[in-house]
Amino acid sequence: MNKLIKVYDNVFDLQMLNYLDNYIQELPYYPHSSSAPDKNNFFATDNIFGEHNVINFISDVITTYNGKQLFQETPSVTRAYANAHNYGKHNGGRWHTDEGDNGNGWCSVTMLLYLQEWNEKWLGGTMFKDGEEVNTIPYVRNRMVVFPANIPHKAEHHLNKDFMRFSLAFKMSGKLNV
Repeated sequence: MNKLIKVYDNVFDLQMLNYLDNYIQELPYYPHSSSAPDKNNFFATDNIFGEHNVINFISDVITTYNGKQLFQETPSVTRAYANAHNYGKHNGGRWHTDEGDNGNGWCSVTMLLYLQEWNEKWLGGTMFKDGEEVNTIPYVRNRMVVFPANIPHKAEHHLNKDFMRFSLAFKMSGKLNV
């Protein structure tokens, strides 16, 4: 596993975790497509940073963990949105990076938040590619995954027939403390 990929558990207290979980599940979602030429599909919100007070608040909270600053300087949020993946092997994500067009600097760090109750047997983690090696960080409730935006990644398909798999993503511009 790439050592620049960091996993933080128990990020929020239970009250905030439940609030955020309910909040993102009630947002409007739209079919999402990317430039990747395949037929996988999933849903995403529009950018929710700036117009949603709780998201603006959370962006300040997630830049520290257990009193430790995750960034060398105060980062800026370039985008925040929620993803929703439906059931089935054909509905995982696409391999991609988050750095924008040819690494133009609009996003240097991605932060993913897993908010909903989930059973690891349903899969649905986030997969990372390092050369030919592929590693998966399991979806665990109240987990935050932080990584440089130029690392190829995708959502793993999931096996939960009853629920969508939701995640909250922040695209940040700033330098991580390594």
